[in-house]
Amino acid sequence: MKTNYFFVFSLLLVVSLHCFALDYRISFFGIGESFTVGDVIVQNITQGTTVTVPSGNVLNLTVTTAIEQVNANDDFIRIYQSSTDGKPTLSFFARQAGLTRINTFSLDGRKLVGINENLQAGINLFQLSLPTGSFVIQVSGNGYSYTTKMINQGTMIIKPAINYIDTEKPASSSSQKSKSSVPGITTMAYTTGDQLLYKAVSGNYSSLVSDKPDRSKFINFNFMACADVDDNNYTTVIIGTQTWMAENLRTTKYRNGISIPIVTNNIAWGNLITDACCNYNNDETNILKTGKLYNWYAASDVRDIAPMNWHIPTDDEWTTLTTYLGGIEVAGRKLKETGFSELPGGSRNVDGSFDDLSPGSNWWSCTEYNNAAWYRNMNYNSSTFTRSNDNKGKGFSVRCVKDIYNENVKADPNLVKYVCTNNIATKPGLLKMLTIGTTGAAQIRGYAEYVPSNYSSEKKWPCIINLHGDGEFGDGKTEATLNAFTKSCITGMIYVDKWDKEHRFVVLSPQFSSYEDRSAVNVKAFIQYAKANYNIDVNRIYMTAVSGGGVALGNYLDTYSGGEAAAIVPVSCYVPPTSSAKWKSVPVWFMCGAADNTVNPSNIINNYNAIMAVPPFIVPKITLYIGVGHDTNSVNKSYSPENMDNKFETTYGGVSLAPYSNVYDWLLQYHK
Repeated sequence: MKTNYFFVFSLLLVVSLHCFALDYRISFFGIGESFTVGDVIVQNITQGTTVTVPSGNVLNLTVTTAIEQVNANDDFIRIYQSSTDGKPTLSFFARQAGLTRINTFSLDGRKLVGINENLQAGINLFQLSLPTGSFVIQVSGNGYSYTTKMINQGTMIIKPAINYIDTEKPASSSSQKSKSSVPGITTMAYTTGDQLLYKAVSGNYSSLVSDKPDRSKFINFNFMACADVDDNNYTTVIIGTQTWMAENLRTTKYRNGISIPIVTNNIAWGNLITDACCNYNNDETNILKTGKLYNWYAASDVRDIAPMNWHIPTDDEWTTLTTYLGGIEVAGRKLKETGFSELPGGSRNVDGSFDDLSPGSNWWSCTEYNNAAWYRNMNYNSSTFTRSNDNKGKGFSVRCVKDIYNENVKADPNLVKYVCTNNIATKPGLLKMLTIGTTGAAQIRGYAEYVPSNYSSEKKWPCIINLHGDGEFGDGKTEATLNAFTKSCITGMIYVDKWDKEHRFVVLSPQFSSYEDRSAVNVKAFIQYAKANYNIDVNRIYMTAVSGGGVALGNYLDTYSGGEAAAIVPVSCYVPPTSSAKWKSVPVWFMCGAADNTVNPSNIINNYNAIMAVPPFIVPKITLYIGVGHDTNSVNKSYSPENMDNKFETTYGGVSLAPYSNVYDWLLQYHK
């Protein structure tokens, strides 16, 4: 009779289990710039459903499975079937670290197996190897105790066992403490294998995570800054080793605050070979949904339309993304699952007309192909993600990828070291001293070299050619002579990282051996060498000179009618204006100490007057620093924007003078 009662009880228990579903508990935490997680929007892409999980709540995914749980006396213990081997997995939340006891009992009270484990706080996972039947699971630890029941319909196990799998800890101790009380629950239907997309916002930060849960877990949102000059904040998503913007760019300005021309007229758009942007169909209401459309000239402009610490992807970076997602044929479908793109962006043709918005999106790379440029296309009715090239005058969307800091990049110990930044202050770079014969190319002399950390052969970089003063003469054969560049000129400011904080230039400084060696012919030869051996923008070659280097600069400009220079910055030097008419088209900014008795500011005024007599295409600028002589203070102020102050003259010799501003932004305004 007793056996019959037990049979009936077991039967009722089994029947009652059909009213329950297996639950996965998903908890959300913030890392990076913020530990606070606001409301989380959860999309089940497979089923087409969406729920919003309020800040502080836990997502409860309900799943039907062969292993059922009943009568759990706490929300933080679950049993589910492993997606890999089909065995039951016990998941429970340990509130504090310490010794934990796990015991399993049959329904008649017999203990089958038990273990004691020292566990960390967080969600702990154990594999249960149990025979077919119904069991009670008891878990007790430091400040918590759980009991739950289960039915195992798996294969017969000869020896019961409980084996530790893993501990999932929260992203931070501060986040862990915030979960000391039981959070609210938001429930969502879920089938194993469904693709979920989580989107969380924390202040100005927004992050996406895609997942196919097979158990209870923590989801960490890596919040990071992604804001353009217009203060538009963008959602980000990590895909493989890359971090991408999950929205189309919509800035109206470059990073230096200069506006990008907005062109609405079709004929004007079609005639452009310079930078421009527009809204789809010239409709301002489209911008939040589709972002702006940019021609390639704007997308690749060295003034940068990308947010700080981000950049326009190269063709290779797009290929890396495609490869990670499985190749061209499937990458489009998988990209949609990551939340990379929710809405099409449209495009604008070279005749100014707009394509239909519905087919998909096109995104520029910064990589040229002959007279065209590479881009990527995603069609919303296809799984593909295609690579093509097209006219630079077309209007496409822009996505940016985050700069990568490679901690493994090390400076050559035999070279003068320099820690540079590329938008952030910890990225490594190097001011190299290249002696004659170092490069293996047709090197004509030793020189100092700086290239940005993210220098690549796929982007044309603006270049500054520096002509040194009399104190830096040398034969260029040893690093000892070249080391003079670490204490003077623009290279000295690079060496101490007090120059262009965005590091947008290749900087090259040839070493001359004598006054005679510093000739116009040799200056031209070095510029030709630079063009042949560096991936520089030949339309953005800028020149600067210090002290006696001004003689070489003036001779070069006179001899070659302005030569390759897109703009020049003579610092504390007298540039002989013997043939100013030959270089009236070159923008000039003279900088000098007002107390410089070597150059004498009156000579700078003579330069100015000689150029103005032509007249020039662009009026020269002059800045004179009050109380500064012919010394390093003049160099420090001229090449280091952070040394800007209000100590400069307003007039001199009847000429109105200019205040100091960022010289690097000034240079980038000009091109050949």
